[in-house]
Amino acid sequence: MATSLTRRIAGLLAAFAAAFAAASPAVAAEPGAASPHPGTSCRDVSFPVTLPDGSAQKIAAQYCAPRTGAVDTVQLLVHGATYNHTYWDFPYKNGTYSYVERAGRLGYATLAIDELGDGASSRPASTELTFPAISDSIHQVIGQVRAGALGRHYASVMAVGHSFGSAQLIEETAEHGDVDAVVLTGSGHATSSIVADAQPTVFYSANHLSRFASLDDGYVTSKPGQRAAILYYPPLADPRVVAADQATEDVVSQTELTTRPADLGALMKKITVPVLLVDGNKDNHYCTPDVDGTAGTDLGCTSTTEFYQHEAGNFTGACFSAMLVRSGHDITLHRTAPQSYASILAWEQATLPARGTAARCATRGPLPTPGIPLA
Repeated sequence: MATSLTRRIAGLLAAFAAAFAAASPAVAAEPGAASPHPGTSCRDVSFPVTLPDGSAQKIAAQYCAPRTGAVDTVQLLVHGATYNHTYWDFPYKNGTYSYVERAGRLGYATLAIDELGDGASSRPASTELTFPAISDSIHQVIGQVRAGALGRHYASVMAVGHSFGSAQLIEETAEHGDVDAVVLTGSGHATSSIVADAQPTVFYSANHLSRFASLDDGYVTSKPGQRAAILYYPPLADPRVVAADQATEDVVSQTELTTRPADLGALMKKITVPVLLVDGNKDNHYCTPDVDGTAGTDLGCTSTTEFYQHEAGNFTGACFSAMLVRSGHDITLHRTAPQSYASILAWEQATLPARGTAARCATRGPLPTPGIPLA
């Protein structure tokens, strides 16, 4: 049965990749142009949340839902550090870099949030934005979604994260277990020392920039010219996308960065719902030889099997699959984004389709990525 399901996933990957390639718009828009969402209605929404100190805050989000047809599953999208909800719906090249648009094609509703401190969400004192506080705010949003805050009661919630957003979802899912399936991108249990050591030279107080002048010194963002090196694999990135990313970067609380749990692996072991872990094979955060494995081995991400074996021991309670795609750290912002979307959505369709009420263990183990050679 497992072999049959794995073959089905591989077939879906190939079919979706071909379909998305054929359907990708050919006309380019300038950076800043709105992404099209055929058949989907999008609107801005917000959720009241409370910080541990009792202060009332607001989480803003973009909610997109199919105009017609029954939908049972909503995908909660959580961005990484120095981003906001536009990471999932990047306004460039007519939706080429829009995960929201691709998910909508398959009938999923999406809720892409701005984490506290980012986008249109509240920006309290940076010291209040600890890692646990932000994780709890995400939990509060999930509770409101399940209670019908979006105007309907979704039977299922799938959480999709990127980088620090994935880490937040690991804690949220481990502690609360209130989502039905999880996709973690740009993630892993151990981070490259190359990236960790570079942080002091990469970040500075965001109030150096006029649009963040009102923020306290504890809100940080990347210095000019740094994003390409830490977030991209340049041979697979459009320089105009990198430039637009730099021009629209958001912030992160230094407190959140320093209060991230030291042992994400312990939290991963508490997750019991299906999990897909996706990294770019050129991701310098998680796919460099200096990322130590649980058995003392080094991770070079030369194959999906190696990648899966490196992380499988951390998801012993979950139905766990892993996939490498041809990309740097920011999977949705590389030229290979449409193929990566296809691969991720194939797993999602098999595990928890848009018109489905319960997640299932569609497959375990390393998943192939047809059409995207890793070399």
